[in-house]
Amino acid sequence: MRQSRSWRIGIAGAGVLTVAAAIASAAGAARVAGVLGALLLGLGVTVAVDIRSRAADLAHMSRLAAKRRTEDGEAAIARDADASLKHVEQMQQMERRLLVAVETERLRAADRHREALEGQAETAGHNRASFDALISASKHLRADIELRTKSLRGDVLDDVTKMTRDEVRQVEALFQVLTRISPRALMPPTGRWAIDARSLTHLLDIVAEEKPRNVVELGSGTSTVWLGYATEGLGTRITSFDHDEEFASLTRAEVARHGLADTIDVRTAPLQPCDQADGAPWYDTAVMGDLEAIDLLIVDGPPGGTNHPFARRPAVPVLASRLSPNAVVLLDDSDRSGEAEAVRQWCDEYGFERHDVGVSRLAVLRRPTTAH
Repeated sequence: MRQSRSWRIGIAGAGVLTVAAAIASAAGAARVAGVLGALLLGLGVTVAVDIRSRAADLAHMSRLAAKRRTEDGEAAIARDADASLKHVEQMQQMERRLLVAVETERLRAADRHREALEGQAETAGHNRASFDALISASKHLRADIELRTKSLRGDVLDDVTKMTRDEVRQVEALFQVLTRISPRALMPPTGRWAIDARSLTHLLDIVAEEKPRNVVELGSGTSTVWLGYATEGLGTRITSFDHDEEFASLTRAEVARHGLADTIDVRTAPLQPCDQADGAPWYDTAVMGDLEAIDLLIVDGPPGGTNHPFARRPAVPVLASRLSPNAVVLLDDSDRSGEAEAVRQWCDEYGFERHDVGVSRLAVLRRPTTAH
């Protein structure tokens, strides 16, 4: 800023001297013009010297600037070289780490391969041992199967013989029944859940002997129809109870089809907890209020499907007061443990005695005072 101002003053002074010299020359003042020309010359010399000085300064400044640029370039080059060197070192470090990782993984793979080979060898040994054990076990199993087969053949033969003998006895019993009764329609089947033919024949023998006036049957079905035919002409009243309404309806239909509805009353009595059997399910006694003077009590229910071993035991405790003095109690399926226990209890607590043991599945209970 100061140098520009000096230059402006110098130029302005030169201009003033030049104008003054020209005026003096024109006015004829030669001395004044000469003085002014000398001043102008001095000013020109001064300016020239200043210009040279300034040029020298500019040249020096240019050299300094060039030197700085050179130094800055070298510093930049040095910085770039340092950065490149650091990058190379980083790449070398990464390469070393990569080589270490690859070598480590190679060693691990070699270890795993060795372990796998050792495991295969061990497994092969176990498999061989297992195979040998399996061969040995199969030999023992074969021997055991042969032994059991021989035993089973004997058991099967015994079972077949027993079943054949039992079927023959059932057929014989059914022939005896049919010689006494002439059904008016196809009779319901015997066996399985229904009373079997031998027990049915035994039942009809007792009916013929006792000639009961009032029969109560717990568990309706095939025996209900046969009882109806066996008591025709005796004036007998038969009351049959069933816990299942659907099954009771089927029995009613059979009774009607054979023309026995006038003497047989089939009632539905749902199962409910009974105090006389420690809460075991038994027939609803609300539909038994009119029962009295029972001459023959046939216990063939509730069925075993109630999943209670003493489901039939309440029969005598509940109906004991309604039995006639010479009443006979019949219990079907007496070969089962629950029924056998019921027979024992009835005999011990109510004074019954068992008769006709082994004749059929029916347990026949009478009081000692009964004369036959």
